[in-house]
Amino acid sequence: MLKKGEEDLITRVDTCAVCGNNNLDEVIELPNLPLTALFSSVLPDQQPRGYNQTLLFCQKCGHAQLGYQISSKILYDNKYGFRTSISTTARAGTQFFLDSLHDFVGAQHFQCVIDWGCNDLYLLKQLEHLSEERVGIDPIWNGRESENTEVGIKVIGNLIEEIDLEKVLEKPPDLILCRHTIEHISDPKSVLRKLIQFAAPNAIFIFETPNFDTLIDRGRFDQIFHQHLQYFSLRSFHYLFHELGVEFLGFKENYHDWGALLVVFRKSTPQISQPIQVKYDICLMKTYYKIFQEGLISFRRLVDASKYRRQIFGYGAAEMLPVLAYHLETDLSFLTAILDDNSARDGWYYQNLPTPIWFADRVDDLSDSSVMLTAIDNAVPILLKLFQRRPKQILLPINII
Repeated sequence: MLKKGEEDLITRVDTCAVCGNNNLDEVIELPNLPLTALFSSVLPDQQPRGYNQTLLFCQKCGHAQLGYQISSKILYDNKYGFRTSISTTARAGTQFFLDSLHDFVGAQHFQCVIDWGCNDLYLLKQLEHLSEERVGIDPIWNGRESENTEVGIKVIGNLIEEIDLEKVLEKPPDLILCRHTIEHISDPKSVLRKLIQFAAPNAIFIFETPNFDTLIDRGRFDQIFHQHLQYFSLRSFHYLFHELGVEFLGFKENYHDWGALLVVFRKSTPQISQPIQVKYDICLMKTYYKIFQEGLISFRRLVDASKYRRQIFGYGAAEMLPVLAYHLETDLSFLTAILDDNSARDGWYYQNLPTPIWFADRVDDLSDSSVMLTAIDNAVPILLKLFQRRPKQILLPINII
């Protein structure tokens, strides 16, 4: 049952956000899927409830999306604190984006660059040499625009859907960047059309988002969560570009950073082309999901059988950990603590998990302990640290890293 007043904050969506097809296939059901990225300095008396979710797939264009869109009033609050500049993984991903940007535009100089989803301006700070004017758009700056002290960067603290670009920008942008933001938007086609119409002639767009094909290939169904409304593939992007009449320039993949797909396109005269025909096997997707579930069930049984022999720590207080725990069908209470390299999180809790977070240096000796990898997408740096610290066992809940 929904709480009073929540009925208007959850929307059922049965139409494809890319092609408008209203005959979508349901790939998986995720009842009572928990919220993510919710932390607390004390153990909450009452855990936030989960919300029913489904993953839908469009056979016509190859796009996947959530069946229920939950309002940001539920998903986010003023405690939401992810910042690119303090995340090692995000900084590495941004470097891939910058390298790709230079691969595609070379020494070209621009008049105005927009970073849609600018976060803490980490990306825009690297582009002083590239453009005369730099503009960041992100609702996290709402009411805080005066706190921006970066010379040459203008911030707009609002949702792009609610911005009148002609009123807030002095000139049309000729370079539009978007890194891991478009998947959060309920109507990406309308937003893209708005940006394309306002952009300068021949403006270049560089967008990056998780790749649905890679998610399936790696069996990373723990990367499906409420905040990511859209799950693009290269095929669905091709179809979208055909619908919008833009020129596709190329793509790159960052397989080990959320299976990222970076696409580049240009505003131009409408292109005469045919969208790529899509053939997917829904049964195969469901088989991959079943394999994913069975692997986690086996892992949980292994942990249940060994947890009385030695204490077990988690390593990595990932924002997505509640979803991994959901698929493991456990609240992770068998962990003594979740160790993390961020000292600022020492003593914190997830609002929907009971295990405390400790700064990793609080535990001097892991030689008689088992350590479970709890930040799957930071597996490489964490494993390198654990190889140095030599715990008794390193437990990997996911088979493909």
